[in-house]
Amino acid sequence: MKYVYLLLCSLFLVACTQVAEEDSNEHFNEEEEGYKNAFEHSTALQLFFKEDQTTAAFLGEGNEYASFTEKTMWLTETIVQTIIDNGGVTMYRLYHITDQAINLVYEDINSPNLTVAEIVKLPTLELYMVLPIEPNTSFDHWVITAVDITVETPFQTFTQAIEVVKETDDFKTSRYFVRGFGLVKQIDEMKMADGVFVVSSTLKDIQYH
Repeated sequence: MKYVYLLLCSLFLVACTQVAEEDSNEHFNEEEEGYKNAFEHSTALQLFFKEDQTTAAFLGEGNEYASFTEKTMWLTETIVQTIIDNGGVTMYRLYHITDQAINLVYEDINSPNLTVAEIVKLPTLELYMVLPIEPNTSFDHWVITAVDITVETPFQTFTQAIEVVKETDDFKTSRYFVRGFGLVKQIDEMKMADGVFVVSSTLKDIQYH
């Protein structure tokens, strides 16, 4: 079962070494151009990520890889790197924020060795979010279904969470975003012969550095 889940839920991937992480940070720091605070004069789409240099812990249920940590690093005002570590593997992701969308442009188990100029030229792998943030907005098979959901997490209870859903005949993924906190919960539901297999990851804690 864990192999099926790893294939279907890319959110719960990979693990990197501290040395690789530090090397990546040093590479980006050379080009940051004085970027200070992700939430100062922030745009609507910038609020879909957590603050710079935070590490969030997610509590998983239903699968051993559903628990993970998410480290967020703002490389510039429009480029965000996250590192997802589920204890078995680590996934590096790079997002490019434009005026109308958040584009996932890099996803790999290897730390990216790219300059900012190179990152902005990367093709979009997947749309992560688009404007307008309102019900029925759709993108890459995702649909914003609500913008005022209450979501209870071990970290706190959030109101006005944004629900984004992707559904096929056999699989459904629901993501819940909160402005200023980014992703706070994800639920994956897979139809099986004996019922529905449910895996969830919910925000438990955020460490601010």
